[in-house]
Amino acid sequence: VVKVTSIMVYPLIAILFALSLYMIPYWNFSMFTAPFDGGLVAKNLLLTFPVLVFAMNFSPICSALGRNYREQADNAEAAVAKTDRVVFWNSLILLVFVMFFVFSIVLSQTPESMVAAKANNIDVLTMISLQAHEPWLKFLIPLVAFIAIVSSYFGHFIGTREGLDGMIYRVATWSADSDAKARFNHKKLRRYTTIGMIIGLWLLAVVNPPILKIIGAMSAPIIALYCYIMPVLLMKRVPRLAIYRTRWAALVFLFGLVTIVGYGVAEFL
Repeated sequence: VVKVTSIMVYPLIAILFALSLYMIPYWNFSMFTAPFDGGLVAKNLLLTFPVLVFAMNFSPICSALGRNYREQADNAEAAVAKTDRVVFWNSLILLVFVMFFVFSIVLSQTPESMVAAKANNIDVLTMISLQAHEPWLKFLIPLVAFIAIVSSYFGHFIGTREGLDGMIYRVATWSADSDAKARFNHKKLRRYTTIGMIIGLWLLAVVNPPILKIIGAMSAPIIALYCYIMPVLLMKRVPRLAIYRTRWAALVFLFGLVTIVGYGVAEFL
């Protein structure tokens, strides 16, 4: 999984960077000349935080990543060091290239086109492909979307399935003895969870719900809970996790709280 995603991600980063540079001549700064409204800015920030948390989240692949480097390393300390280094550079690359792409695309659009895209529940790549006049761009953008979807599949689908399998196994063997746990059919469980997730994703694609509302109200708060809130609490209460405490823990905890309640608060502003 790690090797496959690595092969796909590098071309994706290069294409996104090239698209970001290509859109620079189309930048317009009309939004910066609009009258300043503090309440509207606060509302937009609260709506943006959940989307940022969701977009930058790669936690589902962390278990496969850790297992991969644990199998390669001579000891646990070396595996942890290698994993920390990979996560650091991955986060930095995500921040620089993805945010540059986001800013470049947003600056190349008008506020009206962004509102229309949200109303029609279409992503920014679809919006650009509908506006593009160059044939090569109409070919490239679907390719970017395909690579992004496939890489997200390996990163999120497999990780989510592992988590779901683990929860079902824990519930099913809650009071079972060691022999019953050893006889548990993990292969059968994985088959059922895979089929169930595929059916669920297919139904979501057919219904086509407003994705930003789902991210803000459901997905991002859950991610913030187990990626921002719970780790900080565990570092405080579990002695062997104390080595991970940093001066930024309070900020991480605060950002998690803002992500959880931000969308709901913004809806009332």
